[in-house]
Amino acid sequence: MQETKEQSIIPGLPDDLALRCIAKLSHGYHGTLECVSKDRRDLVHSEASSCYKARNRCK
Repeated sequence: MQETKEQSIIPGLPDDLALRCIAKLSHGYHGTLECVSKDRRDLVHSEASSCYKARNRCK
């Protein structure tokens, strides 16, 4: 039997705050982040990440 354990985006941080941190990363670091894991790659390309980036540009 295989256990699946839901992990936070960045251990020790709430996911909302972790998304804000990732959204502030320069586009030049996205390739490095994408190499960490499939989950991180999916996160960089996710709608949630895009929304945080869009909100950050407006401020």
